[in-house]
Amino acid sequence: MSHISNFTDFDALQHESEVELDYIDSGTPLAGYNLIILPGSKNTLADLSQLQETGFADRLAAYVAAGGAVIGICGGFQMLGSNLLDPQKIESAMGELAGFGLLPMITEMAPEKVTVQCRAQVESKCFGSSLHVSGYEIHQGRTVAQDNALATMLNVTQADGTEYKDGFISADGRIWGSYMHGIFDDDNFRNAYLGWLRQYSSGFDATGDVPPVGISYKQRKEDGFSALADLLAKSLDMKMIDQIAGL
Repeated sequence: MSHISNFTDFDALQHESEVELDYIDSGTPLAGYNLIILPGSKNTLADLSQLQETGFADRLAAYVAAGGAVIGICGGFQMLGSNLLDPQKIESAMGELAGFGLLPMITEMAPEKVTVQCRAQVESKCFGSSLHVSGYEIHQGRTVAQDNALATMLNVTQADGTEYKDGFISADGRIWGSYMHGIFDDDNFRNAYLGWLRQYSSGFDATGDVPPVGISYKQRKEDGFSALADLLAKSLDMKMIDQIAGL
């Protein structure tokens, strides 16, 4: 994807000892991967068109038909549906483009950009119960189900108390997507999902438990920020900086 955004969505996965995370191009064979994640995009229609032209869409369909699991985040979530509509030509002049058709839903681009911090309860019980996540949304477009039986992924609450549903998930848990960035930063959800994926990939013959996280991803980030702050304090004339800032 030429317009990939929000690379940090998958940093937490990269630190998991049992996860081998690869960033692949559109020509990479998909067989052998336990999971394909479609990331966010700064131009969803352009990236979707490119993925279709390179044959990735056909390879993804074959991967799913063979039992593969797929997640879409933000723009990647929009691609999972049957169609993307852009009647106001917000992202491109195409107006409409067929999606991957992995979930019965449709997205229409809108000029208003959604930018909110939020927390959510995971409604789907595929990966366990009482799971909560937090993150943020930054996107243009609204996605609605084309089938009333399609299950919702998250029940979201914004900082001002506004509640709404976000994301959809297939009945077997293999295909799901959400507008929420940072969903894998939550240790409990990440471990629950990886436990499910491990079970699914082994035909549900293995334990769903993954090794507990020695240091949470949040703590890992805070330790990194503290180390950076210490380095800056040792390397800079903080008194001079305080004077310049009028402190």
